Amino acid sequence: MHLEEQQRQQAAELQRRAELEKQQEDDRQLQKQKASLMEQLAEKDQEQEQKREHDTAEEPINEATNRMVAAVELKNMQSIKVAQMTLKAGNEK
Repeated sequence: MHLEEQQRQQAAELQRRAELEKQQEDDRQLQKQKASLMEQLAEKDQEQEQKREHDTAEEPINEATNRMVAAVELKNMQSIKVAQMTLKAGNEK
């Protein structure tokens, strides 16, 4: 009887250890997944920031191009020079 009780306790202890090890492995996997998702999120944020910067730099270029076209159509040299300077400044960004 005493031997059976010891065997049951050992089996229960082995079961608890196995469950604990499984839980620890599950936790490690979740941490890996979380780290991977956080990395992907950071990459997306960086891509979006680069796109915003590009769009911001593109605005004055588009505006200057439109001014240039209008100035050329009107043959207004002063406006052409202003548009060229704006275009150059936008390209430097």
